[in-house]
Amino acid sequence: MHPGSSGDFRYSYFRQMLHTVRSNFTTHRLCEAIDVLPNTGSPILFLRHDVKISLHKALPMAEIEHEYGMPATYLVRSDGLLYSLAARQARILLLELVQMGHEVGLHFDLAHETLQSPSFLRLVEAEIEAACDRIEQIICRPVRSISFQRPLPLLFGGPLLINGRINADGQELRERCISDSGGKWRDGDPLAQIKRSDDSVLQLVLHPIWWGDERMHAPQRLQEFFDFATREQSSREASLFDLNLAKTLPTVRRQGICALVSGGKEV
Repeated sequence: MHPGSSGDFRYSYFRQMLHTVRSNFTTHRLCEAIDVLPNTGSPILFLRHDVKISLHKALPMAEIEHEYGMPATYLVRSDGLLYSLAARQARILLLELVQMGHEVGLHFDLAHETLQSPSFLRLVEAEIEAACDRIEQIICRPVRSISFQRPLPLLFGGPLLINGRINADGQELRERCISDSGGKWRDGDPLAQIKRSDDSVLQLVLHPIWWGDERMHAPQRLQEFFDFATREQSSREASLFDLNLAKTLPTVRRQGICALVSGGKEV
């Protein structure tokens, strides 16, 4: 497998990864970072999922991690275009994640105009607190970790804490990171990297939308998701869903439109 290749995103491969991680690292949730960093003992790994597209895609991965006894952090949207936390099934799913020992945090999106301001965090602090409150009302515990939809220069490799919450892209957590961003392992085979890693701290950033039972490339996986999500929708509803899918994940197009990865950047 060469760097930048799509690689293997089957659940069976995910199991291999967890088996290798368990042999080489102690796994932690992001909310534990303040207690275990700086790391002076055995190698530790933070297992993180950014849930941008689909809550139901998170459940199979959470169940596999629970089977392996490996806690993870699931960062979810409180006001996403493609799923709503107000839905009964969404609330049930979040509670299932918590009951399995996983952490549920916030994956927050900032408006483009806000990003231009050097005081953007102050400007959106109330929005972040409101978003966390919506999640906390469901899981009945505080939101302790946060990630951002767009790469933010001031936070990417920045402070570990933001308003008392763990910044998933803080410097201590981003020094060494393996990510499936855009449905590709951009630095090559992650299994090989985990096996040969001599890092004391490693973060594994995953996006559940790319994973499934069968081996597929990213555009195929999005097409599969689109077909499932819109199977009972009218053509007008499906068109709106498709538009929201493109807004949420602008860097990859589903196979039914165009199997094309644009020049955008995903965290």
